[in-house]
Amino acid sequence: MTIPKNKRIRKITIDKIQYYWTIKYDEDYGTILCNIGLVEAPNFRFSFYRGANNSHIKWIDNGVEERDQLEAVTPKLVSEAIKYANENLDWKNKEFSLIASNSNGFSLID
Repeated sequence: MTIPKNKRIRKITIDKIQYYWTIKYDEDYGTILCNIGLVEAPNFRFSFYRGANNSHIKWIDNGVEERDQLEAVTPKLVSEAIKYANENLDWKNKEFSLIASNSNGFSLID
């Protein structure tokens, strides 16, 4: 099964393995969700999210006493997420896997 050609689907190659990734902004929760999967097996995928807020400003409150700088989801960030997932998740299955992303890096969600 191949990935259909779509402007919203991007591809990236890490360690000679081709992945696809998409971005979705959730206005209700103020998060940016990035879905990543294998091109050769599209059902093998995981997601990570980044916080945002409704005003779309550069800084977001993280609910404690600090503020995180909102960064764009770039190919470099997607590459780091894939490397983190390959080391810390068994995401190459049909189960949904989710990791969090913030200014400190990635973390597993229990």
